[in-house]
Amino acid sequence: MLALFLALAYADAPTDVVASVSAGSSLPERFDVSPDQQWVSFLSGSTAYLLDVGSWELHPVACTATAATVDDGALYVACSGTDVHRYELVHGSLVDRGAEWTSEASIEGLWAYDDELFVVREATSASEFLRVSNGTAASTTAVIAGVSEGQLVGNRLYIWHGADDISTVTLPTGVPTSAVAVATGTFDDVAVSFNNTAYGVIGDQGTVAELVGTSFQIALAGLSSPTALATSEDTSDPWAVVATSAGLEVRDAASGIGGVVRTLTPTGTVRDIRVVDGYALLGNSGGQLDIATAAPWVEASVTPEEAEDGDQVDLSFVVDRDATYRVVLDGSQISSGSALSGQAVTLPITVDSRFAEGSTGIWVYATASGVEGHDRADVVVDSPPPAPTLSVGFGESSLHVTVSGVDDEDLDHYVIYASTESFSADDYATGGPADFDSTDELVLPIEVSANPGEAVEVTLSPLTNGVSYTIGARAVDAGGQEGPMSRTQTGTPEEVYSAAELANESGGVSCATTQGPGWLFLGGLFGLLGRRRSVVAAGLLVASTASAQDSTIERDKPKGVEKLCAGWKDIFHPGQRGTDMTPTCADFEIRYGSRTIEDADIQSVYGSNAHGILMFEAGPQIHRLVELDLGFGLYRKFDRAVSSDGLSSDVDTMLTLWPLSLSGTFRLQLMDEQLLVPFVRGGLDYVMFGERWDDGAGGRDFVKGAKLGNHWGAGVNLLLDPFAPGRASLLEAQTGINDTFITIEYRRTTVNPGEGFDLSGSNVSVGLKLDY
Repeated sequence: MLALFLALAYADAPTDVVASVSAGSSLPERFDVSPDQQWVSFLSGSTAYLLDVGSWELHPVACTATAATVDDGALYVACSGTDVHRYELVHGSLVDRGAEWTSEASIEGLWAYDDELFVVREATSASEFLRVSNGTAASTTAVIAGVSEGQLVGNRLYIWHGADDISTVTLPTGVPTSAVAVATGTFDDVAVSFNNTAYGVIGDQGTVAELVGTSFQIALAGLSSPTALATSEDTSDPWAVVATSAGLEVRDAASGIGGVVRTLTPTGTVRDIRVVDGYALLGNSGGQLDIATAAPWVEASVTPEEAEDGDQVDLSFVVDRDATYRVVLDGSQISSGSALSGQAVTLPITVDSRFAEGSTGIWVYATASGVEGHDRADVVVDSPPPAPTLSVGFGESSLHVTVSGVDDEDLDHYVIYASTESFSADDYATGGPADFDSTDELVLPIEVSANPGEAVEVTLSPLTNGVSYTIGARAVDAGGQEGPMSRTQTGTPEEVYSAAELANESGGVSCATTQGPGWLFLGGLFGLLGRRRSVVAAGLLVASTASAQDSTIERDKPKGVEKLCAGWKDIFHPGQRGTDMTPTCADFEIRYGSRTIEDADIQSVYGSNAHGILMFEAGPQIHRLVELDLGFGLYRKFDRAVSSDGLSSDVDTMLTLWPLSLSGTFRLQLMDEQLLVPFVRGGLDYVMFGERWDDGAGGRDFVKGAKLGNHWGAGVNLLLDPFAPGRASLLEAQTGINDTFITIEYRRTTVNPGEGFDLSGSNVSVGLKLDY
């Protein structure tokens, strides 16, 4: 436990209590402070440390580190120079959550800001500055080599590199500025104040330089071999600490770095300083990390440190001077009083619902001479995990077990038990059935790793179809404590069937189809198109019903559309170009709707409800009365295979249809800008299909093929142009689109070759139609 090393002179306080903590054998440096001021990271040689500001405890990281940074609740360390690992403090110990990102070259500097990482790493010609977000790095070229220190103030990052260069970056999207170098000399330390003023300590000149604009000016001179400097971050109480060979100078910093308030004598040569939450952290060349403050120093402890719900723990604390105190638990004050210097205060506390699973801090605040110090003692509540909840589904020679996520801070894994003999949770206070049906090639129980709150899914296979199995599970925490067993569930593996297996669908291409309305409609349409006189008559009919308009001026179109339309008009309107109402030559439709498939076997697996289908159609248009469209669509449905008695299993299946169509459409559009245009259509279908399902052995089975059919349909087009005529005119001028419709259609499809899948059904769709 750390104790008071020095008392800063910005308040009257005793200085006769001196102590320090070892942080290795190298200089503690490269301090970084979390935004909430509760955590500090630093390096001591090749070891990274996390300092808990609440309890003043140090936590080392067991990897060779080149850089470290801390965010609220997370420590990031460049282990072995290239792998950035994320660490979290759990039950008083740092837990490695794995590599967050891997660099291609050694990392020199590392900082966290707003859930992103900012990195300086070695490169061939000049070091790179990178922004790492969600494991992906974006590089920005910058000359940043030989990083020695970095400090984040607000959203500005200051990087000291080389011997005397400082670069700045405005996060998160900024680019490092060109380095600013001190005119002469070499920096021994740098610091940035709360108002973004950068200072550099030049020991061999006995000066402190201040960055003004893009150059440094001397702020302090005549110092005795200065080695380190830091400023407070509290705008209401600005002060600075300068370490020199003569001592630790506490200076007023209300306006720049002012005069000396007091000089203290450190126990070693201070090489790096950082201020956090009113405390100065001092790193000296002997590997010591010291804490200096003018506030009362509090040392708190709790006995025992680990407890369960209902236990009593004793909180004891000592302050270094007479002070008033208050004790806070879970954000609420639970005790207060007065404490005499050096005399322990002990308070009994009962562990109850205020103590969460894991570490819960009891804070002690002591106030004297108008300043407040603190310490925190942690109680580790390590209760066994609660019982999980199971669900069991069946498959071919398998059972699919889902274990609900247990919300336990140190959850480590689940143990899953299964037996052909029935059992319940009450049968096993600990453990579970150890023996298993030896005829099955499966060893149980099994352990499945899990993170807190994480649900897991496990497939038990191979099992014997038709045999009933009882399943149970326990959660186990990192300390090996077993939670109670779940309520057991029973499952029976069974042979399961996809829709294709139920329908005896073997796939392949079917050439047989039946005559229907779609064929008749399309045949009649082709007959109509084969008679030129009929086409001309249809055109005259349109012209005669176009109100009192004698003629209509043809609107300009893009060249490609104009050429296409001209070709159609030459075929169907020889010598009459420009005499029709606003001409169109082609259409395009995109529709989305719901499709019902009537096949009983498909409905057994995928249900009888309609499912979504996306469709596209396009083709030439004649006199606006007749269209000939090619279409294609996509229909996809996921579900589960079923047993022989229709029960849904846990075996995944997927049915996909790719319907192709050739349609003829007759539209009753009798005038230009007609608001509602009814239509009927019919045609041919070529439906490609495929079904995939799990084979029960980790692979997939599938069947695919195609079937012929026909369709008929009816619907209405709603013209949108009258609702926004200006936009409609602009759209026509720029793209050649004459009319824009909302289209609504009912379609009946017959695809029934007599064996395998019957893909007949109906769908209702809504979409957008464009006439060119």
